[in-house]
Formats: sequence, structure tokens, C-alpha cells
Amino acid sequence: MTALKLKHKLLLLWLGSILLSLLLVGGLFSYLSTRFHTLNARHYIAQSFADLRAEFSVIEQRLAKNAELLTAREDVIASLSLINTYQDIEQYQPLIFDVEKNKLSHILKQQLLIANLNLGFFYDSQLRINSFCWIFIEEDHYCGYLSYQEEAQPLLLDTENKTFLSPFPTALQHTQLNQATEQAQFTLKPYAQGLLFTLTQPVWRTLGQRQRQVGFLQLAEKLNVTSIEQLLGQKEARFAFALSEDLLYGDVTLENLEFYFKIAPDLEQVDFKNELDWWQPNEDYFLGVTALHLGEEQRVIFIFTLDKSTLYTQITVMQQAVLVMLFFAGILLIPMGTLLLKHIISDPIEQLVSGVEALTAGEYLTVKHHKECELGILANSFNQMSSTLRQREEHLRKLSQAVEQSPVSILITDKEGIIEYVNRKFVNITGYTQQEILGKKPSILKSGFASEKQYDILWQTIAQGHEWQGEFYNRKKNGEFFWESALISPIKNNSGQITHYLGIKEDITVRKQYEDQLLHQANFDYLTNLPNRLLAFERLKQALSKSQEKGYLVGVLFIDLDQFKQVNDSLGHSVGDELLIAVSHRLSQCLKEQDTLARLGGDEFLVILPQLNHRNQAEVVAQQLMMVLNEPFNLSNRDIFIAASIGITLSPNDGTEPNTLLRNADAAMYWSKEDGRNTYHFFTPEINQQALKRLEIESQLRYALERGELSLHYQAQMNVKNQHVIGAEALLRW
Repeated sequence: MTALKLKHKLLLLWLGSILLSLLLVGGLFSYLSTRFHTLNARHYIAQSFADLRAEFSVIEQRLAKNAELLTAREDVIASLSLINTYQDIEQYQPLIFDVEKNKLSHILKQQLLIANLNLGFFYDSQLRINSFCWIFIEEDHYCGYLSYQEEAQPLLLDTENKTFLSPFPTALQHTQLNQATEQAQFTLKPYAQGLLFTLTQPVWRTLGQRQRQVGFLQLAEKLNVTSIEQLLGQKEARFAFALSEDLLYGDVTLENLEFYFKIAPDLEQVDFKNELDWWQPNEDYFLGVTALHLGEEQRVIFIFTLDKSTLYTQITVMQQAVLVMLFFAGILLIPMGTLLLKHIISDPIEQLVSGVEALTAGEYLTVKHHKECELGILANSFNQMSSTLRQREEHLRKLSQAVEQSPVSILITDKEGIIEYVNRKFVNITGYTQQEILGKKPSILKSGFASEKQYDILWQTIAQGHEWQGEFYNRKKNGEFFWESALISPIKNNSGQITHYLGIKEDITVRKQYEDQLLHQANFDYLTNLPNRLLAFERLKQALSKSQEKGYLVGVLFIDLDQFKQVNDSLGHSVGDELLIAVSHRLSQCLKEQDTLARLGGDEFLVILPQLNHRNQAEVVAQQLMMVLNEPFNLSNRDIFIAASIGITLSPNDGTEPNTLLRNADAAMYWSKEDGRNTYHFFTPEINQQALKRLEIESQLRYALERGELSLHYQAQMNVKNQHVIGAEALLRW
């Protein structure tokens, strides 16, 4: 019997290895794919339940946060207190109570839209509806309040005082408040298309140290199957939820309970006393059940099923596709065995010859080899040599490309500062071409703003072999100025001698502009563009420091506009803003260049006079300021009249610290207001004493009633003609 040649033996071994590998891969894939889909189904259901619980927690937090915001609003408390205290449905006064209820409805609608909630109610303390708002994108929106006709007949009105033509909305019937509560309470209520996650929270009015309940707020978020399915995102799944074992929503409804218990035969024995997921695979389905407890008695049961037939169909299709792929892979691999000997013997020699020829032509090839034979050792040595040459060339090419394509400007000069290389970014930023810049010095970019001392320090630093880092304000070819951050370092040879200099620069113009903008926003008022309190305080410190050196007086004028609040409230904030801008313009015209006019906030302004020789100079400025403010302001086609109360303090007589001067000027300003407004006063120690005395009187008066220090007296009023008593006035004396 003729012995098989080596190439035939290798071919048979190759074929056997391929067939065995295909069988192992196919079997392992079949097992792993089935196992993977099962674990993935369980993980998906468990993760879905976790997402549901997290979604419930988010809803609860959102409801609580918005309820806290609404119940803390003073206008809400005031309206509910008015309705709760004075509303009599037998003698209902719509002109009073409908306005308050309509306002509450608008507040509800605004908050619901902001918070993306669905439902809101305001009740009085007797659990009667005051106002409501129900907002769904896909349904009708109801926002209104409950009024009363004659004989206390309820009338449901919308926010424009139009009677609803439809009956009391069905959605609102699911949210009726049946029981008062003293604490926030979360509940779930059913409605036609799902569940309502509701929060009921009492509204309290604080009177001194007492609290009185003036009503209730109820907020709700819709929870239906559509929204939950969007959260879960599994099209093959069947989903349902229930408040009890008899009330179901979703794919599993009351009409197909038999189907439900068929796929979940053990569900009736499930203990839902904890919040652990329950997993039950059977022949046809993967089933998961969980319960979310909202209290000792209330819970929501979630049921989630995945059809095994759908998953197994996917597995079968995938397995068939893999088997077909493995089959064709085997067909492609079998001919490779016939070429094995060719690759082992002849190909290595041919590759070595080709590699040597390619290396001569400047190309680098890797020769396939077997390390244990002589050809392998030779091929390995050749590959190492070729690899070393290729790596060196690639390193140089990458370095060149990195420098050329760098996002920052790079230039290289010789030891004398003559430019020998610039990259593409340098050309793009400066506008100079390489032909124009090569052979020149970097001083071609000088703008003239930097001092020669800065350049001297730069050259001294790099000439000593150190790096220099700083910023330049340079000029481009077209004359445009720009900021650069520069790092310049020397390049040394193997002997440590400096041969070239490397400059790495980055355009930071945008950053500089942004820093200037931030600095301006931090120090200037956004409305009037005047210095704000922070900058005014700093300028006052500087003025005080210079005044101590040169012996000047520093004047501080604290200005508060009279009647500004009346203008702001009656004509609106936009007119108030225009008035503040106009006031700042007029005040600025009365001051010198070295003076500072600042807006402290609201209708308060501050004037700093840093170079005064006499006290009367500050008085003259105050008179000029009052005079220009007494002129009418024409805004919105009407004349507006205002005045100002001014407090004046001088340094060093009234203090040498900014805080002291500001406090004293503020006290003097309030003295001007007490003196009838539209006037000015210099600060005196008596002002502080009067302020402290008044503060003490006000403080003692707050406790006078508790201490029994107040007494009631009646003083008769006489007719001087006939000496008859015609009345009396009541006096409360302390």
C-alpha cells in the first residue's frame, strides 16, 4: 500500500479540523443563543420593573416638589383664605369669589404646563372644589372653577367665565376629594384609560405662631398603558397593570381573564406582600409580576409577558442563517488545504525574493514564515530589518504630519531668530504665506502694544536654555489684531548646544473677548450699564486710599427714588426699566469724569465724589441731582414726575471704611424720607441715635400687648355751642 505523502496527510488533517470546528461552533451557538434569549428576557422584564419603580419615584418627587411650590405661594394662600373664610354658597357673590377662583385656575394651568403634569385641583377646607385644570395633549383641556347660581346651584365655568356645555368632565370625577388630610398623601385612582397618580396636600396659612388650614391642593399625573409601553419599548411584550386582582388595564383585560390565568396558572398563589419581582416561565410565555405598595392597603400589580414562540422563531432563523454561513465557510476552507504545502515550502522562498526586490525599490513588505525552520529564521531576520526601517520612516512621516496639521500655530527659527518653518495653522491665522514669512523674523507680527522689556525677557530666557510662556497682542497681515498664547523653547543637539527655537502658539482672541465680557457682567448693572454694588465698593476703596495720600474729602451720596414703586406698579416693569435708564442718563450729566455713578439695585443709586475740597461741593452736587430729577420724564407718551431722597456722608469725618460710609449714607437717606422726601441730609451722629431709638421703640411696642402695657381710653367730643356730648374718640395709650 502506497504511503500517503506529507501534503496529503496535512490535507486530511486540515479537512478533519474544519469539520470538527464547524460541528462544535454550531452546537455551542445553538445552546448559547437559547440561553442568551432566556436570560435576556428575564433581565429585560426585571429591568422593566426597575424602570417602572424609578418612574413612579420620579412622578412622586415631581408632584411633591410642585405641590410644595404652589402651597407656599402667598397669592394662593391669600385667595384660598378669602374663599374659605367668606364664601357662602347660599348668598354667593361671584364678583368676589369667581375672580379669586379664576386666578387660582390660571396659577394651576401655568404650573401644570411648566411641570408637565396633567391635573390640578384647589379645594376649600370643606372639600368643595374651588378651581381645577386638566391638561392632556391628546384629550380636551378643562381649566376653570366652580361657581354657584341662585339657591346654591353649582355652575361649572371655564377660565373665560363661559359655562361648560358638557356635563362635569369624567376625568375630574375620578379625582374627587372625599376625606380631609393634614399631611401630604399619595394615592392611585383608576380612570377610563389608566391610573392617576395623585398627591393631596393641605394648604396652611400661618398667623403668628398658629397655622390654619385654608384648603387643599391635589395634583395628578396620568399613568396609562401607552406611556408605560413607551417606557418599556418592547413590541413583542404583553403588558397589564391593576389596582387589585379584579381591575386590569392593558392587553390583559376583564374580557380575557381566562387567557391571562392560562399563561399564569400559578399567579393566584403569588404573595405580593413585598416588592420582589416574581418570575415564571412556562411552555408558551415568560411571565413577570411585581407589586408596588403605596401604603399598607394600596398596591399596583404589574404583569409583563413575552411570547416564547416569537423569541424561538427568531432563534431558529438565526441558527439556520449561522448553519448556512458555516456550510459555505467550510466549502471555502476546504480548497485551502490543497494549497497548504505550497504555502509551507515554495511561498516563503518566493516571498523572500519579492521582499528583497521591494526593499530595493523603497517598499517594505512582511514575509510570512515558520520560525522553527531555516527559512523561518531567515524570513524573521528580514522582517525585523524591514520593520525597523518602516517604523523609522513612519515615525518621521507622522511627526511631520502632526506638526503640519496641528490645531495650533508652530514655527521654527534658527538661533538668530530667522523663521525656517511655519505650519498650515500659522498661515491661516496670520494671513502670511510660507513664501512671505520664511526668512523673516517673528517681529513681523508685532502690533506695537507690547513693551520692549517683554521681548528682552523672552530672549534672555530662551537664550539661557529655558522655556518662555506668555501672551502676545499681535497683528495679522491684513492689519487685524489678535491675541496669542505662546510657548517658546530652545532645540538642542546631542552636545546640548542650542541650534533652533520652537514656537507653539494658539489664537485666544475669542477667549479674551469672553473674559472681558464676563468681567463687564460681573461689575456693571445689566439694565443701566452703570457700575454695580461690587464695582462701586471697589472704587470707593480706591478713592479712600488716594484721599489719605492727597488730603481730599470723599463724598458718598446714597440716592433713593421717591414714587418709583407707584410708577412700576401702575405702568408696568417695562416703563419702570425705561425710567431707571433715563434717570441714570440725567444723573450722569451732573457728574465729573472722575466721579462714579452706580446702581445698587432697584431704585437705589450711589454717587462717589473722590476729590472734594469742601463740604458744600457735595451739597451742590446733591442739589443738581435733585433739580434734574424734578424735571418730568416723558415715557410712553406721558409725563412722569419723580423725586429723590439723598443721604450724604463724607470721609474722613463720617468714617474711613467703605461699609461705614455706605451705612451712614443710607441712614441719612432714610432721614430725608422721614423729612418729607425730595430733599437731602448730611449724616450726623444724631441720625444714628434717632434710628437706634426708633428701632428700640418699635421692638418694645411689639411686646406691649403681651405685657398688658396698652390701655383703651375714650375721650368725649363736645359741641361748644350747647355743651352737649356729640361723640367720643377711642385712644389706645402705651
